[in-house]
Amino acid sequence: MIGSEGTLGVITKIVTKLIPRPTHDALLLASFETNEDACAAVSAIFRAGIVPSALEFIERRALEWVIKYDGVTFELKDGIEAFLLIEVDGTNPDVIFADCEKINGVLEQFNCKDVLFADTAAQKE
Repeated sequence: MIGSEGTLGVITKIVTKLIPRPTHDALLLASFETNEDACAAVSAIFRAGIVPSALEFIERRALEWVIKYDGVTFELKDGIEAFLLIEVDGTNPDVIFADCEKINGVLEQFNCKDVLFADTAAQKE
């Protein structure tokens, strides 16, 4: 709505779509040498037709802080400056794994160095 600040608007129709609650999910942690490669991979994932339930960009300094102050044990390799934490969920595990494979293919195009995959609760933690 433009110009009326919503005061003169009338809603004539609302369309909603209900989706079932996801029963399965998978988590990927991808590492990149540059922030630019990681950011470019984000838009490429969506352009590939994949809509993850969560996608977080993490700088190296943020992960260093978490390791130092939160007690998380994680090996940070030299030369890695950015990470993407990607969660895919749904009701069919086969579809989830297929989406993860597509995401992995996209990540490879943007100089992704490593992809850690977690599908159990212990691995995700």
